[in-house]
Amino acid sequence: MSRAGRNEAGFTLIELIVAMVLLGMLTAMVYPSIAALGRTSIDDAAAALVSHLRSMRHEALTSGIPQKVGSDDLVRIVPSAIRVEGFDDGPLTLLPNGASSGAELVLRRDGEERRISVDWLTGRIGLADDE
Repeated sequence: MSRAGRNEAGFTLIELIVAMVLLGMLTAMVYPSIAALGRTSIDDAAAALVSHLRSMRHEALTSGIPQKVGSDDLVRIVPSAIRVEGFDDGPLTLLPNGASSGAELVLRRDGEERRISVDWLTGRIGLADDE
């Protein structure tokens, strides 16, 4: 039986190799994006924490009641993969006059770190990099 006479369906070795190379290239491009989807960046966590602290400060100013923020309060704000340091002396207190007990909070994960400063006199809250 000659080759021209066969009517078999299938793929050649070249077609299979090309398909595998294309699949490999597609996987290499898509995988980093998918891996990062469920992971909150340390910058996002720092921004969320600054926003929360500013909100608590505003609450103290408007209600006239001191607000305390401790490490236990951060569970719903900062992912557990990110460590927050700076509550060794107890919770941060935000006072109705705008002042605070002051703090230098450090967020760490995988060798990255972000610092959040809370001025004791003015109560100013911000990323240490922004100052």
